[in-house]
Amino acid sequence: MLVCFQTIMQEDKENILRAQSIGKAAITEPFRLLGSHHLGVVFTFPVYKSKLPSSSTIQQRIEATAG
Repeated sequence: MLVCFQTIMQEDKENILRAQSIGKAAITEPFRLLGSHHLGVVFTFPVYKSKLPSSSTIQQRIEATAG
């Protein structure tokens, strides 16, 4: 059964925006996995529509974000 969640938790959204603006992977704070005593984290990687120079600005990265 496939479940689609249409709401993004605030921390996930902040992680996505952080990855987009820094141009590198961002990681969430550790959280307890449901039904488990283990901790997990979420890595978010930015994907850009075009190749950006390493000196790109935050605005250039935001405008070039594909996902």
